[in-house]
Amino acid sequence: MTTFLEPSHSGTSWKVEHENSDVTSMKFSPDGKILAVGCFNGNVYIRAARESRLMYRIQAVSTESPITSIKWHPVIPNAIIAASASGFVSAWHTETGQRLWSFKEGDNSINSIDVSPNGQNFVTAGADCIVRTYNLSSRALVSEMKTKLYMQGVVSGHENRIFSTIYINNDLIATSGWDDTVILWDTRSSEVVRSIFGPQVCGESMAHVNNVLVTGSWRDTQQLQFWDIGTGKNLNSITVTSNKEPLQIYSIALNKDKKVVGVSGSGLNCASFYKTNDFRFVAQTERYDACVNSISFGHDRFAIGLANSTVYCDYFNA
Repeated sequence: MTTFLEPSHSGTSWKVEHENSDVTSMKFSPDGKILAVGCFNGNVYIRAARESRLMYRIQAVSTESPITSIKWHPVIPNAIIAASASGFVSAWHTETGQRLWSFKEGDNSINSIDVSPNGQNFVTAGADCIVRTYNLSSRALVSEMKTKLYMQGVVSGHENRIFSTIYINNDLIATSGWDDTVILWDTRSSEVVRSIFGPQVCGESMAHVNNVLVTGSWRDTQQLQFWDIGTGKNLNSITVTSNKEPLQIYSIALNKDKKVVGVSGSGLNCASFYKTNDFRFVAQTERYDACVNSISFGHDRFAIGLANSTVYCDYFNA
């Protein structure tokens, strides 16, 4: 029997719209008290997680360009790092709206960023198929990881747009996108360590739990998959569906203790939740009239961002 979460009818939830602009990326602060909401109009809305109060509206790019990725700064308190489709990466203080720094990555359209666990570096990836790492303090380019040769059966880099990148540890980065391939990179040598063929990633839909990589694909079957990072072996593949209608995944998030993975996307226009240890189905939200572009977990809450500018936030009690 399906357990339904219904934020639109819950007495503990809140709902808010964002100037008729699609929600494209969201991230709770490390303490779970603030939710940063990135939108198609290039703005980042800083909201109090418990009552939805708008604390600040940050115009992250001067021209309207979708915010594609948001991460919280690991060193500077109450600061975010945001990337946009126009290629800008910038850091902002969420309490004052002050821009701390900004730079543009050539003609690239950036789809995803992440920060290393030790807080020293960050990575960008996007349309030009190049994975770049930077020193977080100086923003100096550290490395570029890309295809070195084109040979059948040999993967040396991506051959199509990258939509998701995450640090597995300080020396290992995972990337994936339209070429249906996950690549694991050694940041010390800038070489490919391993490639996994299969996931069709079209959003920020990768996460990891210990030595397990979790991927979400924008397709009708086997959308949610679990992989052994050490061997590349597929541990489980789940077809996320309800009444024979699939959920095509755009976004993945782990709850605070990493025991539950939440996925959201189009088709079913909802979010579904699964256990990470035994892959068991936990719950599903109600369906919405727009694609659920983004999902994020706080300490005791979850939030979903829709393509109609709406964000729902509620306690996660499944």
